[in-house]
Amino acid sequence: MQGYNEDPVLAYSVCFLLRWGAMDADAYPDASREVMKIIWDVGCSLHMGHELQWAKARASAFEALNQYEIPSIVKNISNFKQMIMDLLLSETNPDVLKALERLQVKIIGHEHSNRRRFVKEKKVPASKIEKLLDVFPQVIFSSGKRRNPGELPGAALLCGSFISSTLKNQGTTKGLQDSHSEYEDIMVQIAASLQLSRNIFVALLSLESWKAFVRRWMRANILSIDAKASVIVSDKTSKAANSILKSMMRIAEESIPRSAENLALAIGALCAVLPPSAHTIKSTASKFLLDWLFQYEHEHRQWSAAISVGLISSSLHVTDHEQKFQSISGLLEVLCCSRSSIVKGACGIGLGFSCQDLLSRVEAPDDSNANEESHKMLEERLLGRIVRTFSMILHPVAASSANNLETLCAHFPASTDDIDTSITSDLLADDCDYLEDDIWGIAGLVIGLGSSIGAIYRAGAYDAVLKVKDLIISWIPHMSSSVQSYGSSSERSEMLLSVGSCLALPLVVAFCQRVEMMNGNEIDHLVNGYMELISDLLSVNKTGAFHKSLLMASTAGAGSLLSCILSEGLHFFEVERVKCLLELFRKCYSSPYPPIVHLGGMLGIVNAFGAGAGNLADFRPFNSSVQTGYEQKEPSHISGPILVNPVCEDHSASLMLEIFLVAQNPDDNQLQQYAAWAISFFRQQLWSREISNSAGGTQTESAGSKSISQGVPEDSAVMKLGLWLKSFNHSRVPVHMYAQ
Repeated sequence: MQGYNEDPVLAYSVCFLLRWGAMDADAYPDASREVMKIIWDVGCSLHMGHELQWAKARASAFEALNQYEIPSIVKNISNFKQMIMDLLLSETNPDVLKALERLQVKIIGHEHSNRRRFVKEKKVPASKIEKLLDVFPQVIFSSGKRRNPGELPGAALLCGSFISSTLKNQGTTKGLQDSHSEYEDIMVQIAASLQLSRNIFVALLSLESWKAFVRRWMRANILSIDAKASVIVSDKTSKAANSILKSMMRIAEESIPRSAENLALAIGALCAVLPPSAHTIKSTASKFLLDWLFQYEHEHRQWSAAISVGLISSSLHVTDHEQKFQSISGLLEVLCCSRSSIVKGACGIGLGFSCQDLLSRVEAPDDSNANEESHKMLEERLLGRIVRTFSMILHPVAASSANNLETLCAHFPASTDDIDTSITSDLLADDCDYLEDDIWGIAGLVIGLGSSIGAIYRAGAYDAVLKVKDLIISWIPHMSSSVQSYGSSSERSEMLLSVGSCLALPLVVAFCQRVEMMNGNEIDHLVNGYMELISDLLSVNKTGAFHKSLLMASTAGAGSLLSCILSEGLHFFEVERVKCLLELFRKCYSSPYPPIVHLGGMLGIVNAFGAGAGNLADFRPFNSSVQTGYEQKEPSHISGPILVNPVCEDHSASLMLEIFLVAQNPDDNQLQQYAAWAISFFRQQLWSREISNSAGGTQTESAGSKSISQGVPEDSAVMKLGLWLKSFNHSRVPVHMYAQ
């Protein structure tokens, strides 16, 4: 077959003939290799003269090559994909270009059909702690030991081990139909078993746990919808969420107080995991919860609904201004009018959630509303009302901080049409018997104030940010000289502020670190303050409500603070000092204290490792990629997450093993519940960072496995075309190219 590389007519005919060789390419591999090389030579040939005829021959060559299988071409033609890409991007003849495009489409199709977009593989435990966490559900929830999710409700919500029987049958019609009913039954059992004990911090733990549960429920419902009909993703999410919300509202209306409290939080958790586009679902849930919020005769409905109303308001779509303003106004009204401490505290938590979304959007100018007050100005006014209300209610309790609270209010002057909140200024001060409701009522307001710090910063009130930080610190014993004793009545009432401050401080410090409003000396002072406070509380033999609440709050808060500081990798701590703090946490759950203190000690441990349990905002306390300074400094210091520090591994593993064994011991059911819950928080947080979720966060893999995203290979046609488009200079493309 001589002369085809010199005669374009012959070359065209040869390529047209050799295209039929594709049918026998696999049977005659050696011959097909030579055939493809002939075709390739014609396609890549460059000749002066007879340009149109040679272009026709080259187009025929690429059309012929398109009949062969891509793996065979790649095997027989060296660097085929790269050369085809180069030809495609440099070709100017329309006929050849079309042939090249068709060949490139075939390459992309082949790569797509043989892709490995997500490969689910068993997570290989890398440390002793991860090995414990890997087997935790099988050990705690083994079928031979218990089948009732109400026995360990918190852990059951996070681990989802009681739903495996349904998920195994999801390929069958019956399994899909029964899925929703099974989740509903489990929800009822857990809601009746999980005791919040009118404790706002425990309510926050419950809220976070319900999020994990409703994500699994959403995934099961979406799979059920997929099996019945072909529906677009947004409709599937809405349908799945709507059926869950209807079940929750129906059951909540008929439930006893303990269950109703949990179900109100579950509704908030459902809305939190939905995408902002699920407007109808969130609007329906908000109206339902706002109705509960104003039922002053049902305190259990009010306080749990207040938390969820605030959470939902922080996850609304950018256009849902009216719903957001209605929710915040409702929370402010109930905060001002209610005479219940626990309801006031819950409103404080709800407003803290709301503040996380205030002033966080950049709005485009709208000429049609030029004469109306902008949404940003409305949000600034709402923020001012929130901060002033917090300050006015806390003012009588915080005698030594009165001037600072007044200064804080001065940063947000009231407008003429703001609601007067002075009627509530003495409600908490008149009844300071140190009942648990009073303690957690004030704590909720303090946590809410601390949670507003981001919105205050976005409003440009930087001095007010520092003021809030200083107030939170000043209300914790051993961190300020203003709160050290129980002498006078005002000093005793001011001590009540310390519970909420211990829980709010990690969030405040995490934010101030990000905006460079915190220095190393302050950090050392705060950690020392926590250690001294916990040591003092452990050294005295007291069992009162305030003592156990402060001990729980200080241990859980200290663990979160340590984690958020170390995760940044910018500050060094002595290893022995860290171990000393961990040992203080251990004493809380290994000594004969009330169960709530045991929970605080265990959360102190897992929060120090990065669990983030009970944090009002997710400041991503665990960052395994940060290992700053381990080799730069002597091994006596630590900077970076505790879990990735080899010096701390054995000590950390022994602490986790101890809690693990407590979670297996049925002798003390309450202690067992708390131990299993604490480990489940840590396990959920650690695994969730390695799981790729989709559908607005509603799909959750089993915690023992991870979906590894392979991404788009660098040598793929799609990646190369994408990079070319990214660097494409439209200004240099001739007009006639667009016409083509």
